[in-house]
Amino acid sequence: MENGSNQSDVDFSGASLTSSAERPTKIRWLVFALTCSISFVLYLHRYSWGMVKRDISEEFEWNATQLGYLDSIFSATYALGQIPSGILCDWFGPHVLLGSIMMLWSLSMGAVVLATGYGSVLAARGVFGLTQAGCYPTLSKVSKLWFPDDIRTTLQAWIATFFGRGGGAVCFILLGWMLGSLEMPWRTAILILTGLGCLFAVLFLFLFRNSPEEHPWSNDAEADLISEGTPDSGQGTGSRLQWSEVLGSGNMRWFFLQQFTSAYADNVYVYWIPFFLLTTKNVEIGGAGWMAALPLIGGAVGGMLGGTLQNWLIQKTGNRRWSRSSIGLIGKMLATVFIFVSLSFDSALTIVLIFAMVKFFGDWSQPAVWGTVTDIAGRNTASVFGLINTVGSIAAFVAGPTMGLVIERYAEVNDVQAVRVEPLATATAEGDLYQTSYQLPQKNIVSEVEGDIKFGEDRQGVIKFDQEGQFVSENSLVADAKIKKRNGTIAILWKESPGSHTLVLSYENKEYGSGWTMLFIILGGIYLVSSLSWIFIDCTKTLADEAGQQEGEPEQEQGAEE
Repeated sequence: MENGSNQSDVDFSGASLTSSAERPTKIRWLVFALTCSISFVLYLHRYSWGMVKRDISEEFEWNATQLGYLDSIFSATYALGQIPSGILCDWFGPHVLLGSIMMLWSLSMGAVVLATGYGSVLAARGVFGLTQAGCYPTLSKVSKLWFPDDIRTTLQAWIATFFGRGGGAVCFILLGWMLGSLEMPWRTAILILTGLGCLFAVLFLFLFRNSPEEHPWSNDAEADLISEGTPDSGQGTGSRLQWSEVLGSGNMRWFFLQQFTSAYADNVYVYWIPFFLLTTKNVEIGGAGWMAALPLIGGAVGGMLGGTLQNWLIQKTGNRRWSRSSIGLIGKMLATVFIFVSLSFDSALTIVLIFAMVKFFGDWSQPAVWGTVTDIAGRNTASVFGLINTVGSIAAFVAGPTMGLVIERYAEVNDVQAVRVEPLATATAEGDLYQTSYQLPQKNIVSEVEGDIKFGEDRQGVIKFDQEGQFVSENSLVADAKIKKRNGTIAILWKESPGSHTLVLSYENKEYGSGWTMLFIILGGIYLVSSLSWIFIDCTKTLADEAGQQEGEPEQEQGAEE
């Protein structure tokens, strides 16, 4: 018995020595690579809508307000999915949830290819928003579970901002090349991105686990390294948020205001900058792709540097509260300054370069949002992040149609009289008929189009399109005609070869430059409000601490009276 006891002691001691000498594995860096890739693909997919939006609007003849509602349906369902996905993540863990929603959002993005009208596009966009909703609440939970506290904010900056915005920038450049240089149909381009997302979802499900304790390639030393100083970080499942703590938090109310204003302003980079370049600045699709990417590159770099600067300030000053809040305050304030500077310029390239500075400073506060959530939420990081993102999604829902309405409302209507339009090429035979195409000097036609067909000195005819763009004139020369008023193109089917001729047309069109100017002024004011809200956000007040203080106040008052 004595020998057995001694042997047991020896074994225990040996095991202890081995454990203490065990070097941490590095699976957290595999998880870091996976989360960066997911954030990249998320934005690669999300920003694709901004690049195909012009082609879809011209194909289906939809105006800016209708397009705004298609932006908003994504934001509405994105908002609806935030809190449920956060709750599911906190309770069941991020592994299966994140892999599944990535597969589903890829497929729903691809469903737009099958759309035949407004209702089907609306439905596909709605499902896309719902399935993307859980990504960032879940990734915020992953950062709590897998990254040590002393480097977490820096890594969050790389995940959420650098690789997220980077994915959006690559999307614009990639689709600009595919749609422009390769002349690829927009549907084909979207299907390629769909396949990429599905493949990565399978890879993630194979390589990821909820926590270091669950991952077969990670050891106890790595788990201890990650949880040092934050013992609740390793609890990947089984936690539930106390909603009374959130609803009673004054700190959270200011956080909601900050997130609402920030997300509202951010909507312009997701959906409207490519549209602005294509329709107002008349930039070709390839050029619009890389130019629209510049603000996102600025945001990616700004977010990465902002996260690194926060970590440095926290370690240097020991003041976590102002290390986070000062970054948000200064960043949004400088974004306000630069967006007003952009109003002094007309060059498309100059404007987007200034917007790159706007986005640089606007996004260097993004890691402060992630850091604040992980600071105040405890074990319920995904649920609180989902709530914060819900507020941001509501802002994006409001932003879609209101931005479209501002652009439409403040656009200038021009009266174009007797403009001469030459055929783009010689008429081509279409059976017994002949077809010719024309391009009006202006786009965005908003009135009837009418005028004369001139054939030298002898013959002429009349041509007219009504308010909806339908061919309405009786003409012995023309069998049928169609006009696309959004891009100013006309196609005419002639009953006989028209020979040499011109059209002399009159109409009204909208120039949207003044509408965009008003939108940028409004965004400047929104950035200012977002900046000031950081004064009141205190990342050192956890939800539990704030709730405890509120419960203790009556007792303190009673004690003072006694």
